[in-house]
Amino acid sequence: MRLRLVVLALAALAGCDAADDAPTLADVPADRRVAFVAVYDETTADGAPVHRVVVADIEDPTVFEVISRPDHFSVSPHLSRDGQQVLFGDRTIGPVSAVQYVRYDLRTGRADTLGHVPPGGEVARPILVGLGSPVVWERDGRGFYFTNPTPPFSIKQDVLRFRFADGYFERVHDSGSYATTVIGMKGPDSLVVFSVSPEAPGWTPERPAGIFLMDLKGQLVRRAQNPNLSYVAAGGLRTQAFTEATVNEERGLIASIWAELRPGTMSDYDVSLAVSDLDGRYFQTYGLDSTYLNWHPRWGPGKTVLFEREPRGGADWRLHRAMVLDLETGSIRELADPAIYGAGGTRMPSAGSR
Repeated sequence: MRLRLVVLALAALAGCDAADDAPTLADVPADRRVAFVAVYDETTADGAPVHRVVVADIEDPTVFEVISRPDHFSVSPHLSRDGQQVLFGDRTIGPVSAVQYVRYDLRTGRADTLGHVPPGGEVARPILVGLGSPVVWERDGRGFYFTNPTPPFSIKQDVLRFRFADGYFERVHDSGSYATTVIGMKGPDSLVVFSVSPEAPGWTPERPAGIFLMDLKGQLVRRAQNPNLSYVAAGGLRTQAFTEATVNEERGLIASIWAELRPGTMSDYDVSLAVSDLDGRYFQTYGLDSTYLNWHPRWGPGKTVLFEREPRGGADWRLHRAMVLDLETGSIRELADPAIYGAGGTRMPSAGSR
């Protein structure tokens, strides 16, 4: 009996050691971290499905940390370049457009809701998030560029910059009554933006929107002469379009959603992923499947693109999945089984913008 007790005690100690040795997110290299949203059966106070932000290891998604509150609607996560901070949108009740930016520090576990206090002001106004809108982290991690949500009955979107130490945002580019969306950086002195403004250089009625370089003072410098990064209109129909573009600064590539009008239809599009360089020397599409729609592409670790996939007609967010495209092989896989997190679906994946 005494021997059996000793054996049981040793086994218990071994179990404790194994638990202590289990990897945590702190053990995961920053360049393997990915953030995404897990969707649950529970609902928030205003009836929306609970969305929680998860940060995990892309190679072993069972190593993870949930960083948003369990009863909230938390969306659009963006990892910083060094993988140590996450920006995401969060709300509990109210309209979806009232989602506010939260900054989470993975080193300390601290979450701060970001407010805008202009110089001379006293009351912080919330900084609002457009669902799915890109965030471009500054190189030093001390701030970020973003695009304001679209106002009611307008397409106006401006490029803004927020520095954490200042506590307020400044308008880098006023797009007038049109929309200009920041999607990345090119070198230390240029932003890459998507614009529909007729005041942008190279704008034409046949190609009314495209990718432009902008200096840090908000001046549109030139249009990317890439025929694949344009809307194309013919006979009153938009026959070719791209959207949700995102820049990989290190590789000089842009990933986007690519749509082509199906022959004989007026509004039915084939939707795939596209990867191109800025000036059109390289262009490749991936992941075309008539049973799915692809959204929210973001550059992932290594030579991967992360994106969200949904069945056509799949209005239930629990049917959505975060996916990984391997650019070397063209293969596509699910990022993580939602059951790992007790969830029904996964959405909006991202990694540190580079």
